[in-house]
Amino acid sequence: MPNPPAAVPDEAEVVVTYENRIGWQVPAQKKGARPEIPQDEDFPVQRQPIAGRETLMAIADFGKAYPLAVATLPGLGTPEPPSIVSLLPKSAQKEGAKPVFCGFLPSSSDFELILLSEQGRIKRLARSEFTELSNRGLTAVKLKDGDRLQQVSLAKVGQQVAIATTGGRVLRFALSDSQLPVMGRNAQGTQALRLRTEEQIVGLACHNPEDELVLVSQLGYGKRLTARELRLASRGDIGTQAV
Repeated sequence: MPNPPAAVPDEAEVVVTYENRIGWQVPAQKKGARPEIPQDEDFPVQRQPIAGRETLMAIADFGKAYPLAVATLPGLGTPEPPSIVSLLPKSAQKEGAKPVFCGFLPSSSDFELILLSEQGRIKRLARSEFTELSNRGLTAVKLKDGDRLQQVSLAKVGQQVAIATTGGRVLRFALSDSQLPVMGRNAQGTQALRLRTEEQIVGLACHNPEDELVLVSQLGYGKRLTARELRLASRGDIGTQAV
């Protein structure tokens, strides 16, 4: 019988890695140097202080959201940290399923979730839609056949949305009721932009107008620019050729 997970220290943080593995770790300032994650090519991409919170929310690429108890997470000193999907209910462990979001939801109702599918459909959901999470899962978005959820981002009214494609285009538009109204959980969303032949969506960022954005190519070339350098357009527009 496997050993139960160790008690999670109050000062620990949840760490998600590039390969969608998860565990907890005490920050460096609390405990010297951070231990290495035991994966040859894996590395942390997200850190979140636990700060007394007990439940994360994970959203899978087939459009459902599930609770994930902090108490079930192992420390990152384990030989192989578990994948996020392996800790979800059996009904969520579908063949090829991938998590597209895993984190604590802010307590403030000012925050919303922006969801974007592979085929470019976008949807805005109220934070309050996820107050009754259960192991049965909650539908976050209804997807068309052949489509998958690809990006999820937290946002606040007054921010802007930037969507990047493999063709180097970036579409920037205001997060407002006229551009992107709040929808219910069972809605499919609306078209954010039309993808060209063989073009794919690679990124979604919800940002403030004065923020900077960094674009990185598949070969590792990067470009830093202010959000204002990208034309403020409307949802459904073609966007700006940024690279």
